[in-house]
Amino acid sequence: MQVKLIFCLINNTKIIKGDCFTASFSMLLVEEKGIQECMKFASACAYLCICSFGAMPSLPTLKEYNEKIKNRLN
Repeated sequence: MQVKLIFCLINNTKIIKGDCFTASFSMLLVEEKGIQECMKFASACAYLCICSFGAMPSLPTLKEYNEKIKNRLN
C-alpha cells in the first residue's frame, strides 16, 4: 500500500530529521515491531519533523503521528 503525503519543507536541518528518524525507528524496534513497520513509522515521523520550525518543537509526538499520519494509513 502506498500513501501519498503532501510535501512541506519548513525545517531543512538534516541532523534533526536524522535524529527524529533514528529515535522513532528505535522506539518501535524496542517494542519488538517488524523492520518494515519501524521504517514506515520512522519515515512518517521524519516527514512530520520537516513540517515545522525548531529542533525540539519539530519532533512529533505520538499524538501528532496518530492524528496526522496513522489515520491516513487506515
